[in-house]
Amino acid sequence: MTGGPNYKEATPALIICNRNDNSEDTEGNCRIEICPVSNHECPSCRGKGSLSGFCCGPEVCMKPIVMPCRLCNQTGWITDAKMGWVIRGRAMRTARVYGQVYQTLRSAAKERNISVVDYSRMEQGIIEPD
Repeated sequence: MTGGPNYKEATPALIICNRNDNSEDTEGNCRIEICPVSNHECPSCRGKGSLSGFCCGPEVCMKPIVMPCRLCNQTGWITDAKMGWVIRGRAMRTARVYGQVYQTLRSAAKERNISVVDYSRMEQGIIEPD
């Protein structure tokens, strides 16, 4: 087989490439199987895979920067399961900030006995909320 599978033409999804003797199609590419998982455009980067912004430091201010998207791991797409994490994380933040009693991120994390970093990642949908 020359080259590799052409992933750019495949729809964004979980792709399985079988590399046994019977896996080549007539054009010499790997057969691509799309897993039955719906994908959503990443709500953080809106499908771009990266986030743009400005950096200010002691010597330079308003320097444009591009950072990789942590939510979709630079793919621009997230699975149904990950989208569920995002929705639950947003609900957690809404309840924490706009609930009957305002809670800081630190106090909410302490109440759950987890680190502030993990609680923040849960609210962002990066890790699964419990």
